[in-house]
Amino acid sequence: MKSSVPSVRDRIVQAALKIVFEPVFEADFADCSFGFHPKRSAHDALQVLIDGRSRNVSAISLCSSCCA
Repeated sequence: MKSSVPSVRDRIVQAALKIVFEPVFEADFADCSFGFHPKRSAHDALQVLIDGRSRNVSAISLCSSCCA
């Protein structure tokens, strides 16, 4: 019976693949995208909305201006 816990070899392969693929996919993300970005969080996305609101900009305008 095989354990469902990843082995050291599995973790090494996963880390190597992450190093290779992350820059490829990162280039396709829009600057306003916060999901699954390294060093970006939901708090960063909320801060963009808060800053936009203080400038009287709607959330829809923030998204469409950068992700269009």
